[in-house]
Parts: sequence; structure tokens; C-alpha cells
Amino acid sequence: MLLMSFQEPFSTQQSFSSETEPVLWKLYPLLEFISNVWGEMMEDPKYLPMQAGIEAGLSLICKYTSLAEVSDANIMCLGITTL
Repeated sequence: MLLMSFQEPFSTQQSFSSETEPVLWKLYPLLEFISNVWGEMMEDPKYLPMQAGIEAGLSLICKYTSLAEVSDANIMCLGITTL
């Protein structure tokens, strides 16, 4: 159970591990994906012992999504990488 709870975040983190291609464009879809997975885990009784950690993770996702939404850096990086 613990291993399964780390599998999705690990896979998501690996999506940002590229030295040869831009990865910032993946930010919103990956945050939405991991948020949905963790939301489903919150409703599953077998993850009840990890509920506090999942809630903390979801809180951080909300925090950083909010910060990214008010930043022009994402748009500028996306524009630069497509030139």
C-alpha cells in the first residue's frame, strides 16, 4: 500500500526529468493528474492511515497551482521553447 501511494508521485516527478526537452508545458496536466489520483486515494478506505499526508500533498498542489497561475513565467517559457 505504501509503495502504491508513492508510485504516482514518482512517475509524475520523472516526467519533469529531461535534460534534452522542455518540460514546463507538462506542469498543469501533471498537477491535475496527481491531484485526481490523490483525491481518489482520499476516498479509498485502505489509504485512511495516509489521509493526513495525502491532504498535505493536495494542499501543496493547490498552493503551487495558485502561484503558477499568477506568474507570466510559464507563458514566456512556453513561447520561447516553441520558437
